[in-house]
Amino acid sequence: MMTPTRHARNYAETAGMSVAFGYCVTTCDVFNTPTMSGYIHNVREPQEILFPITALFGIHAMKQWSRLMDEADRLAMERGQDRCTYGVALQRTHDSVTMSIVRHHYSLDECITSAQAEGSEHMVRNLNDYDKPILLESA
Repeated sequence: MMTPTRHARNYAETAGMSVAFGYCVTTCDVFNTPTMSGYIHNVREPQEILFPITALFGIHAMKQWSRLMDEADRLAMERGQDRCTYGVALQRTHDSVTMSIVRHHYSLDECITSAQAEGSEHMVRNLNDYDKPILLESA
């Protein structure tokens, strides 16, 4: 069971949206805002954690999400980039959820530029049409 804090509420909201809608991203802004709009791409240093949906709302999953949020924040600061463009995505696939560090932008052009600068990405995803990746060579 989680303690009802703002941090736990943000995690529960993100986890709930990912279960209900298939995905959700929490950005490293000052409020750790969950969002389902904008564009994302993965980072060069992938860190993914897989959880069964049945374990997603437990304290262990929340602690792993918190660890990834801290890692995303650290990565942004280490790279000298805007922390608000980093975050953690939760994606549901059947009966499991994957957590991973991503870059998030509200502009497609900014996301494509960011993905190209990452040097390891070949696609970005529109959070409003998640199942249709945008390939960088066709963008």
